[in-house]
Order: sequence, then structure tokens, then C-alpha cells
Amino acid sequence: MARITRVARSLKGLCTMPFWWLAGVRFQGRVVLQGRSPTVHNEGRIVMGQRVLFRATHGRVRLSTGPDGLLLIGKRSFINSNCNFHATKRIEIGDYCLIGENVVIDDCSHHSIDQTSDIKMEPIKLGKNVWVANNATIMPGVSIGDHSVVAAGSVVTRSFEDRVLIAGVPARVIRKLTASDDWIRR
Repeated sequence: MARITRVARSLKGLCTMPFWWLAGVRFQGRVVLQGRSPTVHNEGRIVMGQRVLFRATHGRVRLSTGPDGLLLIGKRSFINSNCNFHATKRIEIGDYCLIGENVVIDDCSHHSIDQTSDIKMEPIKLGKNVWVANNATIMPGVSIGDHSVVAAGSVVTRSFEDRVLIAGVPARVIRKLTASDDWIRR
């Protein structure tokens, strides 16, 4: 029975892939699905590296791009349930990144705060081996360096260097981290 279940899950993943292709999603290798497949609204481009893993066991991942938007997800990155990524300009998620549940990454503020302010649209970049914990929000214009960790519930409003633990609302550096260039978080 377990073997039949594994085969059925594999077939489900194969059946959803052609629909992603029709939506303009480009793959640089195999994508692994656990649970429901992501909801895709693609007016721009979405490119996924090899062996990206989506785990949507209790809430779909939503991927969307605007007409000029580009969403890049690096190889062997992990995206957990109920995440929402919206690229009006560009969102780049590096290789080996871990994205926790309910994470929002949006490169556009969508509305002005008042009459004197404009809508903010700036690219977002997560470096290699970055871990964004549950319920974090990454705001427009943010760049997070390699091997960094964003703590649960943080709101990241500015950029941070490599190898730091950041937390809070708004996020700030809590401490420096130690990681060699070739170390990959598990």
C-alpha cells in the first residue's frame, strides 16, 4: 500500500508540472511537491532551480509576478506551507535557502502611505543558504547576505550583511553567525 501511495504522489506531481509550464514557469531541474501544488499567477517570469522543494501540507504556496516581474528560486531551496511571493520587479532566492511557513516576500508596497509618498517597488535578494523562519515578512529593497537567519515573526525593512541572525519589528542584528562558505544548513 505504501508503494502505491508513493506512485500516486509522483503521478500527481507530474500532472501539475505541464500546467506550470503553460503558466510560463521555467525549470532548471526537477521540482519536488509535498502536499498541494503552488498557486501560480505569472505575468512575468518564474525560474526554479533544480530540486526546489515545496511543502504545502496545510496552505498553498502562492507565486505571482507582475508584467515586468522576475521570481528566481535557487537550487535545493525549501518553501514551506502558506508562503506568498510577489515579484513586481525582481525577487531572487539563493541556492539552499529555507523558507518557513507563512513567510511573505513582496517587492512592492502596493499602496502609498499618504499623498506625498509613492508606491515602493525595489528588488529583493536572499543570498545563499539563508533561513527565513515562520511568519517573517521581507519588504521591498531588502538584500540579506549569505548564511544569514531571519527569526520568526520578523519584519525586514532594510538590508543585512552575510552571516548574521536578525530579529524583531523592524529587524535588527542580534548576533554574528559562524559558517564556512561551503556549509549548507540542514
